Amino acid sequence: MEAARAQEDRWIPTACGGCYSVCALLAHRINGTVVKIEGNPNSATNLGRLCPRGVSGIMTLYNPHRVDVPLKRTNPQKGLDIDPGWVEISWEEALETIAARLKKVRQEDPRKLLLTGTVTTHDEVPFAKIFAMAFGTPNGWNSGAGNHCGTAEHLFGALLHASWSKQPDPDHCRYLLNFGAAAGFGSYYCVSGMAQRM
Repeated sequence: MEAARAQEDRWIPTACGGCYSVCALLAHRINGTVVKIEGNPNSATNLGRLCPRGVSGIMTLYNPHRVDVPLKRTNPQKGLDIDPGWVEISWEEALETIAARLKKVRQEDPRKLLLTGTVTTHDEVPFAKIFAMAFGTPNGWNSGAGNHCGTAEHLFGALLHASWSKQPDPDHCRYLLNFGAAAGFGSYYCVSGMAQRM
């Protein structure tokens, strides 16, 4: 009976990485295994709610095909039907390999380094630029956040409203007409607030 009792039973505040809304969530972990994910009620972003993608975070976490260790290609040949020959290596070996390659590039010509990536939040945007400047290459940038993220909605939101997103304001409108897809389909962060005020 004593062995069956939970050694650990915790609710851990964290954030969903399913999209750029980065909704706050609580992960219920029992004995090292996450058994439930739900929205954090203390969050002003998602007000304690999660979309299906956020709730399915457990499936992502425990997906048997999820890569959670460094892999090294052993077959230099590339092509659609060619096995890359991935083998698992230690984090130490992975970091040493990357550091050695970066050191070689920096000694030869730092401008050979092209550093780019897609970010989730605006906090990550400066990373590539700062790293590139410290490395000595002008070739560093991030894309995918702010007005270049998701869809054209952000671009037009910035141009028309000086806003990252366009969303109805139920506090100041009497009628709301929505044409096209459901408002909550791709932007749960705005719908949760609207639903509480309507």
